Amino acid sequence: MQKINIDGTKIYKFEWNYVNSNMYVIEKENSVLVIDSIETEEVKKFWENRKNFVTNVTVILTHEHFDHIYGLNYLRNNFPCMVISSTLCSDNITDTKKNLSEYSDFMKQMNEELEKSKMDISPFICKPADIIFKYEINRVWMGHDLQLIQTPGHTQGSICVIFDGKIVFTGDSLLRKQIITKLPGGSKKDYMNVTRKKLLTLSKQVEIVCPGHGEPDIAERFEKFI
Repeated sequence: MQKINIDGTKIYKFEWNYVNSNMYVIEKENSVLVIDSIETEEVKKFWENRKNFVTNVTVILTHEHFDHIYGLNYLRNNFPCMVISSTLCSDNITDTKKNLSEYSDFMKQMNEELEKSKMDISPFICKPADIIFKYEINRVWMGHDLQLIQTPGHTQGSICVIFDGKIVFTGDSLLRKQIITKLPGGSKKDYMNVTRKKLLTLSKQVEIVCPGHGEPDIAERFEKFI
């Protein structure tokens, strides 16, 4: 677990060593905001320590891939949760093929780093999100402004989450490497025609990028990967 302080906002970053995917957690009073969800022993201990005072959890999914929803069922089973995602993401998390958990063994065979993790992921599904949207939605969480915008390309249901106009959680729509658009549901055309333009604008507006894999950093250092 890593603690990050951005303009007074404390963010916990957890990493799932299976594919190094990130979960971000922000706490305020008895409420918690989660960007993507993973499940590890460290994560479960974190939640166990909060069972007595956390009364609601808001989970925002950046996209439907299993490495970003792996902890969602655990959260729903242990806390009052409200899950927000794009309509397409909500549909796709209910399908083992579309969330790619069906192919986790194949992906492991093709990737030496996954093989080293010694983890086996069984195909799984999640129930649909509680709040869904197309294109864009604005929400307020504990006095903080959230802007969720659809950013297709990596997947059909990918989104970015802008927190107070300063921090953007990009999932796999912006990383420190070329964005993968060749997986099922991906589209290079959508990325180039829709998402790239949005990201170029965002990179000039926000201060910090928190990606779905890798470390957060100032926005200008991500611009060359757009």
